[in-house]
Amino acid sequence: MKKAFGLVALACAMLFLTSYAQAETPKDLIVGKWTPTEGDGKDKMIIEFAKDGKFKVALEALSFDGTYKVTGADELEITVAFGGQTKTEKMKFKATKEMLEITKDGKTEKLKRTK
Repeated sequence: MKKAFGLVALACAMLFLTSYAQAETPKDLIVGKWTPTEGDGKDKMIIEFAKDGKFKVALEALSFDGTYKVTGADELEITVAFGGQTKTEKMKFKATKEMLEITKDGKTEKLKRTK
């Protein structure tokens, strides 16, 4: 009986740890709302990455949206349709639970998670 209980407890612990580790992937960490930590957009701009691969940028009265793909552990591809044209950009990113850094053409934008 004790052996069976121990095996069940071990299986539950492994299941919990496996699901927790899966939630820590860059693809999962980027999901949410972010604001710049510096510059003119600080506290005025919100960038939201949704779980379904869509994103939205809102800056006061202006907003636009598009799609994104995490193409590697630190690679992000963003596609935006604007003015009848579609543009795709590739960039690097680092995400934690609280911070997001996006680097394109050697310039890094730092963002913090917001609610």
